[in-house]
Amino acid sequence: MIRDHFFIFFVDPDYDLSMQDPNYLIDALPLLDLPAEAESSALKTFYDLYKDKQKQYLLYRADRYSKHKDIIFGPQTVWDGDQTDHNATLTVFRHFDNASVIKGLWGGQPKTVWLMDYPIFERMYYLLVAGFNVFGNVFHQGSTRLFMDNLRIESEDNFLYLLPFEYRQGIRDYWYQGKEAREKMQNENALYNFPYKTNFRLPKAVVQDKKPPTPDEIIKRLLNELLAEHIPQARNQSDPYHCCLLNHKPSDNDEFSRLARRLTARKSSFARHFPELTIMEIRSDQQSQIFFLSKVTAHKNVSFLFNEKSRLLPEEDRLILNDDWVGSYPNYFLTMTKKQFASFVSQLETAKSKESVAQILVTYGLPRNDPGFWSFYDHLETLLSERYREEYGRLDISRYINLYHSRKPKHSD
Repeated sequence: MIRDHFFIFFVDPDYDLSMQDPNYLIDALPLLDLPAEAESSALKTFYDLYKDKQKQYLLYRADRYSKHKDIIFGPQTVWDGDQTDHNATLTVFRHFDNASVIKGLWGGQPKTVWLMDYPIFERMYYLLVAGFNVFGNVFHQGSTRLFMDNLRIESEDNFLYLLPFEYRQGIRDYWYQGKEAREKMQNENALYNFPYKTNFRLPKAVVQDKKPPTPDEIIKRLLNELLAEHIPQARNQSDPYHCCLLNHKPSDNDEFSRLARRLTARKSSFARHFPELTIMEIRSDQQSQIFFLSKVTAHKNVSFLFNEKSRLLPEEDRLILNDDWVGSYPNYFLTMTKKQFASFVSQLETAKSKESVAQILVTYGLPRNDPGFWSFYDHLETLLSERYREEYGRLDISRYINLYHSRKPKHSD
């Protein structure tokens, strides 16, 4: 129901009608019902009942915003965390069937971005947390999953409304590629374009260029303006391991960061063959540093429950490197020195097959049957507990994979 990597922003209360108009939520209340309210009743959780109301709510919302001439969307619409709250910018990672959220914007530019207002936030909480029954029947869980699609699309559309009218539909089509996905979007999740006015404009040089800007370029322009001008205090100030937001060219003086950017480059033949989540130790004479390496599986769209393989874009898969805690279910451990990290990256860049990538991972990592596996696990637990005093208990290796390849000796320093 979500992409593997995206950013979340929030609508500033001054631009959220549910906060500014005391009658907005009162009038909208009959249209904000959720499948969770019926618990596991097969009849009452029937998805179509709630989908029809959600469609009516989108019409209602567009009408109300169109009548408020003083609410103009644009970078100023995004909550800045009152210049201090770092929850104002969030990054979400999906690791197949579980997800992580961290503060700040990490991993370079994502394909999609969410902008959540209060009604979206409230409904998402009651749909997925307070009202979700882990032991509920298939009607309850299926309806929850299907309705979450609508909240995801509402959040994505809110971000599109920050952009000029003429770019919104093209970017949406880029996010939802494929004939079936686009037909579904047109029929079930219409884009209410013109009720939402914006004051954001692309620079004249970009507009007048003979080659029209791509969706990624348009989104990058908006993100750069947001981060540089409107929420500079509520985000992380730099992300040296990925390229490039904030029109920022990272310095090559830091050898490790330069190598990391090669590892996390957008076009790589090896990323598709990586596990979902890898924990990597980089050793030096002074200390060991722990990194979390997430695989971003690219999709044409995330519009359907089944047959995910048909919607994959493996040539767009990539890796994201974090030194903040990401994930709970590591699939593999890597351990190497800084000098070995350079060889590790170089070898991956020339790896062409799943087998060759697996062999590199075995060379620098620990398969389950490695004699030193449990001693390394104890060592890792100690390192994590020292840095993450509250989080380190999250580690669960029940999904750790094995790689059945011949074990080469580890490279010497």
